[in-house]
Amino acid sequence: MPADKVLRFNRDGKFTILTVADMHLKDNGEKGSADTLKLLEASLIKFDPDLTVLLGDNTSGWKGSSFEGVERVISSITEIFDRHKKLFAVVFGNHDHETGVSNKEQAELFQKSEYCLLAEGDCEVGCGNYNLPILRSDSDKMAFNLWMIDSRDYYEDENGNRSYAFVSDEQIAWYEKKSEELKKKNGGMPVYSLVFQHITVPEQYRLLKAVHPLTPFAVKGHGAWSDRRFVIARPKYTKGALGEGPCPPDINNGQFMSWLKTGDVIGAVFGHDHINDFVGDVDGIKLIQTRGAGFTAYGDGIDRGVRLITLYENEPKKLKTDTYYYTEIVGSIPTTLPLHEMLPLRIKKKLICAGSAALLTASLLAAAKAVNAIKKCKHRV
Repeated sequence: MPADKVLRFNRDGKFTILTVADMHLKDNGEKGSADTLKLLEASLIKFDPDLTVLLGDNTSGWKGSSFEGVERVISSITEIFDRHKKLFAVVFGNHDHETGVSNKEQAELFQKSEYCLLAEGDCEVGCGNYNLPILRSDSDKMAFNLWMIDSRDYYEDENGNRSYAFVSDEQIAWYEKKSEELKKKNGGMPVYSLVFQHITVPEQYRLLKAVHPLTPFAVKGHGAWSDRRFVIARPKYTKGALGEGPCPPDINNGQFMSWLKTGDVIGAVFGHDHINDFVGDVDGIKLIQTRGAGFTAYGDGIDRGVRLITLYENEPKKLKTDTYYYTEIVGSIPTTLPLHEMLPLRIKKKLICAGSAALLTASLLAAAKAVNAIKKCKHRV
């Protein structure tokens, strides 16, 4: 085990976290896995993070998946961290659940790496719920906390309607109890924290506003929100791209309200929605979306990417975060993405805007020409 496996702020008072979401790695011969692993490794080299968090759908339930196949996929991930001697944590996504290999078994495979910080957690609330303290730079006092939550997979109601799962009552109770324990150890003050989980919370829709269906670049909502189309409500304050309707659970089980009540969570980081990477505040809590990194699932053209988060020891309620794309990290274009899938959303929007502007200009010129012709006709008459 590395001597520095304990998380600690650096002497400059900073701590960096790389988040990598939705790698969707498979062991069925899909070539996109190579570009995904190249992005992961290049990100570790470029950013040299203090911790990397794999945000779920690390593997992908594929037809004929087996324990041996999942083992090979996880080994391809851990080998990179072992080679670069970089610490990492893991949360599970809905597709990790679909492999047929349990969270506990996947955790044990990840834990073969001496750089893995994944803890199985309290089995009563499900494997994969745990917390990681970050200590002060100059002492062993806890300065910050990271919550790792398993957002589970799917929920089916009494009528057979299936939607994404919500974090359970037992998980929320575990979080509140553990948070209170940390608060007591911290002299009665909450230990400021970030939450990392795969599926977002319903409150993310509070960063959006419903608009007319024909509004340019509006996206269709998902699940309970699928009857409306949305854009970012306050672009000046909510940074990043909205490429698809967020996919939280249809049922709001009170997880976000629990964070507000406890008072320790300053932000929550999600994956799951591959072409979203926006960040905005809801009731003082930053909701932070990480775009997909994987090339074996749908994504934003060549703009698969990662997110970097910087925490500050002496300003625990402050954080800085940015998204980085494959091409600027790896320094080349992906080799396995078909040409017709390479165009990213931001370029498509520019082309659509340019095309619309050109069409409008052409229409105005045609209209002006027609009006001028009519005037000439009238003059001749």
